[in-house]
Amino acid sequence: LHPENIQLASARVLSPGQADRLASAFERLMTPTRLRILHALACADAMCGYDLELLVSLEQTSVSHQLRMLRDRGIVSRRKVGRLEFYRLEDPALCAFLNAFDGRAAGSGAGGGVVSPWAPAGASATEAEPSPR
Repeated sequence: LHPENIQLASARVLSPGQADRLASAFERLMTPTRLRILHALACADAMCGYDLELLVSLEQTSVSHQLRMLRDRGIVSRRKVGRLEFYRLEDPALCAFLNAFDGRAAGSGAGGGVVSPWAPAGASATEAEPSPR
């Protein structure tokens, strides 16, 4: 046992209710389309719907539907400028989280190997494998 670690974590560990809410929030994000849209928004301060359509190579109706769902859940906000609608992430912590995965998603490793998004930047598929305990 490591009492110093337990003491440090005890004040910050998620309660069961907090863990349920966080899991529910992650479920709302866990589609490739939503993740691509959210990551695009994390890469820029704000983007109009037309730019998002081009960037993620999806039909306008698909992007609009996803943005509406994300807006209804308070994940993104919308600002109208004339006929254009600009979207941005509402939570800076989500923005930082998404930016932490730039170029490190599965399949982006050298030689096409799968690299964990948790691996250090630039790690190869073999370097990203967990070490035995």
